[in-house]
Amino acid sequence: TGMLCRKAGHVTSVELSKRRADINYARNRDKENLTIMVGNLNDMTFPEKFDYVVVNGVLEYAMSFTEGKTPYETFLQRMGAYLKPDGRLLIAIENRLGLKYWAGCTEDHFGTLFEGIQGYPKTKGVKTFSRKEFNGILEEAGNLKADWYYPYPDYKFPMTIHSDRHLPASGELHMRNYNFDRLRLDLFQESQVYNTLLSNDLYPQFANSFLLVIGKKQPQTAPVYVKFSNERDQKLSIYTEISEAADGQLTVKKVPSQKKAAAHVRNLGTICEELTGMYKEEEI
Repeated sequence: TGMLCRKAGHVTSVELSKRRADINYARNRDKENLTIMVGNLNDMTFPEKFDYVVVNGVLEYAMSFTEGKTPYETFLQRMGAYLKPDGRLLIAIENRLGLKYWAGCTEDHFGTLFEGIQGYPKTKGVKTFSRKEFNGILEEAGNLKADWYYPYPDYKFPMTIHSDRHLPASGELHMRNYNFDRLRLDLFQESQVYNTLLSNDLYPQFANSFLLVIGKKQPQTAPVYVKFSNERDQKLSIYTEISEAADGQLTVKKVPSQKKAAAHVRNLGTICEELTGMYKEEEI
């Protein structure tokens, strides 16, 4: 919420419980462009439409707070109704068939091994989906069209975000220590299996997380790849975004992810000139 407040004109945050709303307020009490609402989002109405509706780590719980036999489809339909004509619905969620769950990471919501890839035989109330299952939900929710992105290692702490227009290269997915919340097994070398999946055009089915961008209108320019430098000191923390226009033109942006990094971005031109001269003989 705080990050969105720093980047947006106004943010409306909906919390299902009073306790969460109190925590959100305590963290962001200095934000003058924030409205916090408490209750079930399905029961709410808003006087305005939104540029973005952000649903991160929420859709998988829809069956627990949405009535009816099709809670996921119903929830997405209601979220779409809150958007302006050119608005975007952003959804981040785990992939039920993500490679990390085969390799020994526990299911995120229940902490049990192989629960999601077995189809949740022992648990209820929370459910994630494969890409095929998700496409079925989007179709039933009104034939929604999504741009698919794949945060790596997952959507909680992404270091890179790939797209169908720019998938990872062989050897690129090699992180090992990213399961921060609990212990895991280490059943096989994930990087080698990723290479096998990539060479067989199967990576989108086994990416650990999905990021979906859904809109009624196609944007003129869309990201195809993002790299975060969020392991750096804040004064060097940036992200690099490569976007593609409808005519195929590519644009590269270097953006400070912290205010302290703005000076570093402004200095990139000078750094480029110095390094070009330094490596002139190598033609870099």
